[in-house]
Amino acid sequence: METKIIFTHKDNQGNLRGQSEKAFIEKDKLRLKEKKETSMPVYIGEPDVQIDDVHINLSKNSASNILIACESDNLGVRIMSSSIISIIGQLPDSKIYSFNFLSSNTELTNYVNEFNSIANDNIIEVNVREVQALLQSIKEEIENRILNGKTNNQNIFVSIISFQTAYSFRKQDYFENSGEGKLLEYILKEGSFVGVFCLLMVDSIQSFTKNLSNSLLDEFSFRIVGQIDSQSSASILFGPNYLGSRDANELGENRALFFDCKKNKLIKFIPYELPNLSWVGQLFRNNTPLS
Repeated sequence: METKIIFTHKDNQGNLRGQSEKAFIEKDKLRLKEKKETSMPVYIGEPDVQIDDVHINLSKNSASNILIACESDNLGVRIMSSSIISIIGQLPDSKIYSFNFLSSNTELTNYVNEFNSIANDNIIEVNVREVQALLQSIKEEIENRILNGKTNNQNIFVSIISFQTAYSFRKQDYFENSGEGKLLEYILKEGSFVGVFCLLMVDSIQSFTKNLSNSLLDEFSFRIVGQIDSQSSASILFGPNYLGSRDANELGENRALFFDCKKNKLIKFIPYELPNLSWVGQLFRNNTPLS
């Protein structure tokens, strides 16, 4: 019996809609093993008008990083958590560094902390005082893999939540990247070639460019945008590959857009709801069929 991932979502009126059962974990483990493919589907939501659930094909090549941009922290965490479930479900030996900059003592922060605790075999929570040291160790790991040609080592994922409040990344004199910013820049540029990927969640393009050089947006081939201001929408979705008049500012609070820069493809979708933590615990601890 296949392991099933079950997500639910709400419509724009807040009504809980039917469940979507994704029997993808064991299926894709087998597919990756038998066909020796290098890409992995990262599921992020249900279709709005198309047939298949929306997913990112993550692979070891240039700029294979994921940007999640939305004003709603809740929506961003929903997308981040479903992505991490996809990753751990298919690659259970993955290591995930969680840089969580959400405000403390909120319901959403408590959810993220408990989620990370449940998945503690895979997720390493990074204390705010350890940010630079951990980024330095990840940079050194990338350098070692490049130097020794180790492209098949354990996959590493850098998850950054609420990047807009990560003040240690603020540019120096609004121009030069900070020490942490320079380390993250290296990880973004070099990591995905050797199995080190970044998932970064931020509330606007303005916050992104306060912390990192604007050119580093090019290191995110996969961009997910929820309801956001028009300037951020244009910068993140359109850029040099203008895709029309779609404005994420006009999205409903339960819709998002996925832009695949490699394919120059834009998809509207319904992000999964936050998964129930008891269900997450059953999945991560027992790896048993769920229904």
